[in-house]
Amino acid sequence: MSSWTEWQSVKIDLGDSGQASTPKKAEATAVQNADFDYEHMSLEMCSEGRRNAPQPNASFGWQKSSRYNACWSKLIGVGDYIKKGEYVRPQVEDGYLVEATTVYHTYLGTADGAGVIGGTGLTPQTISMWTRLGNIVAYLDGKEIPADKLDEYRIGW
Repeated sequence: MSSWTEWQSVKIDLGDSGQASTPKKAEATAVQNADFDYEHMSLEMCSEGRRNAPQPNASFGWQKSSRYNACWSKLIGVGDYIKKGEYVRPQVEDGYLVEATTVYHTYLGTADGAGVIGGTGLTPQTISMWTRLGNIVAYLDGKEIPADKLDEYRIGW
């Protein structure tokens, strides 16, 4: 084990630029120019994640979050339906079953705070959000209404 060295004083000259030239700033500049993978999920990836989850029909839905990304997906029964359990798909009598999915994206700011890593014209304060209602299946008297007949029905309550 080596001994400690004596403390040293450091002076940073801001010069005319008003900003210090430090290793952290140089490192941040390198990150700005590097390819950065946010690992953002799409609506399709989120829906697929729920469908492949151990409990895809959980009443609280399915969610996944990471540093710059979050998603939530759930099957929702609307109208008259029978809830058969916490993790069982609702049995719709009169109404419809819909897959609701929401995805959120956030972004890493550049060192100067004026943009985000990877460009795109966004700011670090930007939160992007997408919601989709899909895979809608309508029911009447407990029987599925064929897709080619749906024009005859109004979805809503």
